Amino acid sequence: MSLWNKIIISCFLLLVIGCQDSQLSKKVMSQPYWSLSEVVANGETKKLSSGSTFTLYKGGKIGGSFPINGFGGKALFSDDGTVTFSEVMWTSMAGGEQEYQDELFIQKTLLASTKATLENDILTLSDGKNSLKYIPCDFPYITSLKEKKWQLLGMQQHEDEFSVVAYRDPKEQYKGLKSISELTITLKCKADYKYDESSNSIVYELYGEVGENSYTARLSISKDRGKKKVDNFVMEGKDSSEFSEQLKNLRNWSYMHNNLHVDTAGRNILVFSVMD
Repeated sequence: MSLWNKIIISCFLLLVIGCQDSQLSKKVMSQPYWSLSEVVANGETKKLSSGSTFTLYKGGKIGGSFPINGFGGKALFSDDGTVTFSEVMWTSMAGGEQEYQDELFIQKTLLASTKATLENDILTLSDGKNSLKYIPCDFPYITSLKEKKWQLLGMQQHEDEFSVVAYRDPKEQYKGLKSISELTITLKCKADYKYDESSNSIVYELYGEVGENSYTARLSISKDRGKKKVDNFVMEGKDSSEFSEQLKNLRNWSYMHNNLHVDTAGRNILVFSVMD
């Protein structure tokens, strides 16, 4: 084997090894989100007026929220407990004075953190003097989906293929809504979730009814890019409703006018309201 070939193979191996996530990274990645539960400043617990969250994706990409602003960047978790944050950027929204001071402290401590430990589902990030303690939590839209049972109001199409337009006036928002009155369609999410390492996804169980028929489905949220996929859709009994097919293609989730909006294939939006 020539020297040049050896150099190419060596560089390739280094690239592959460098791109692999550590075991600690995989453990951090196996939770949907991490929510700030405790802050220790110079050995004393510091009371915060608001929280902070983050999630870790494959390859070290990170996204989350400070008390006021959202942020994104990269985080490298090594198996020896070393943690390094880089390329972190955040929005520049204004807030109250106490929230602003909390945000400055969290930002400074997070970006200066050099040590990470994960014990008893508590992730601790420390810069040597100050530390941030996080506990696992759900994706925000999943929390609302679990807490309530949703009933389909109707379906409408995107005005734009690549974006969802939000209106202040609900009448304007739902002017193209195809209402559903002859068929009751519900959506709910079970309390538990699991991490599927083979697909690197957080997996939830959905269930509900289409008329008199019950259904179950699996919602997978990728920790590669955050994409959502619904599969394993099983309907008890026969059903020819077009909405059953839509339920198999749930994608992006949002909340407007106290309703749940779910994008599906074909530029369609399913609009759900909370059942009484």
